Amino acid sequence: MISAGLSLPKKSGNGIYDRFRNRMMIPIADLYGNVVAFGGRIIEDKSTGIDNHNNEFEQPKYINTSETLVFNKGKMLFGLNTATAEIKRLDYVIVVEGYMDVISVASAGIKNVVASLGTAFTVDQAKLLLRYTKNIMFCYDSDEAGQKATLRALPIAANLGAEIKIIVVPDGKDPDEFIRNHGIDEFKILIKDALPLIDYRIGYVLSNTAHDTIDGKINALRQIIPILINIKDNLIRTAYRKKISAALLIEDDVINAELNKMSKTYQQPAYDSMESANKPLKKAITPVENIKDKSLWTASRIIIKTAWNDSDTLYYTLSIVPEQAFPQVHQEIIKYLKECFEQEQHANDITAAEQLSEEAMAEISKLLMENESESFDSVQAYKDSIRTMKIKWLQLCYANIIKQIKEISISDPNYMENPEYMKKMQESLVIKKEMDDIKFF
Repeated sequence: MISAGLSLPKKSGNGIYDRFRNRMMIPIADLYGNVVAFGGRIIEDKSTGIDNHNNEFEQPKYINTSETLVFNKGKMLFGLNTATAEIKRLDYVIVVEGYMDVISVASAGIKNVVASLGTAFTVDQAKLLLRYTKNIMFCYDSDEAGQKATLRALPIAANLGAEIKIIVVPDGKDPDEFIRNHGIDEFKILIKDALPLIDYRIGYVLSNTAHDTIDGKINALRQIIPILINIKDNLIRTAYRKKISAALLIEDDVINAELNKMSKTYQQPAYDSMESANKPLKKAITPVENIKDKSLWTASRIIIKTAWNDSDTLYYTLSIVPEQAFPQVHQEIIKYLKECFEQEQHANDITAAEQLSEEAMAEISKLLMENESESFDSVQAYKDSIRTMKIKWLQLCYANIIKQIKEISISDPNYMENPEYMKKMQESLVIKKEMDDIKFF
């Protein structure tokens, strides 16, 4: 009972108590219909007559039993065992946030609905759904937390090749509350009007920027341009460009010019996230950030994937290649991996989704879905990647020092007697020798 998380030992050490007291129990079944865990939703407190979840000092609204040999919440979806036939028949699935949303939607007659089990949407859950359909509709709560959860889920599904749409529930409601207030027919209209991925992301920008001012228009446009760059089909891109022109009241020629300008400098990640789109574009500050040499990006990704699967390699890598040699998105992942290592925890996509930005999570989801061929020597690839990044980092450092040396020689007629000049010359010789003699293995 304790191992399964149904009961907990009393702090006094005498006996145990029911962890799910005063909760409505919800059975959680695996794909074969076997009940492997329980969820519990808190109900009215009989002593006070109030719903405990409204009291910030009381227990959470929902809890699950502990993970066991038969229950891994990041690899399961609530309701999938009863939804698979309908998912196949209709060729799409609706992903909602919680048990009650599944129960409410399914009870109203829409059976192709599932929910994650109190975690962020994971790579394993996306892979599970793609066994039955490539068409995934997300229908999370429309409040700020729900929108953020949606934005985190999108890159995970997109990187796996899913066709994505977003069902927008108005007035900050969740599907359960919307159906109870408006009925299933109104909810079906929301399904019919579900937004394609690009429309949702553009709409998110427009609804979160004050684009009725000049500064607001510029801010919104700078956030939207990376989304447009990600559209490969010219006809579709032109259609969205004109749509943005009408929404922002900016001439289409101006948007097109800005699009062409930014396309030349914008380096697109595996999945162009909303979070990265909300940041202003800037010039590269690390060698891998400027991905003209794809070998650098590949080397960095191999190192990150190796460290994800084997945390013992992380500090060895950083003893050879400095952290700032990695692109910023990988630096964020490295920071997360270091925290896992220090806390003696294994990295996983559930805690990663809670701590990483959308862009970093998108990169992780892409890495986790990639499978090397049987002939791929991961150990040798890891060694080669360290060597590649170390050499490139030294080359960058050397180029920077040579630039400083030239600046001193130009600005100081007596540069040969300048201590800073001699110091930089010595540093350049050390780096040059290290580049020439570099041998890691």
